[in-house]
Amino acid sequence: MSKSNDQLIATIDRFENGFGVLDFGHGQMLTIAKRFLPKDSKEGDALNVDLLTDTQVTKRREHLAKAMLEEILGGE
Repeated sequence: MSKSNDQLIATIDRFENGFGVLDFGHGQMLTIAKRFLPKDSKEGDALNVDLLTDTQVTKRREHLAKAMLEEILGGE
């Protein structure tokens, strides 16, 4: 991973079939839908990547998983 001043940096390596292929260095690549990239992105552009947690989404998923498990196990 490329880091600059504690920033996660990726380079747009190429575009394929509506996806951007990001290169983080050291063989680490990520393929992501082009719609998630800045609209004016082009091959060779450097991107700052921020990873954030979303506690509300996490809690909703936990509740859904518990409800599904209870349904499968018969309400136990």
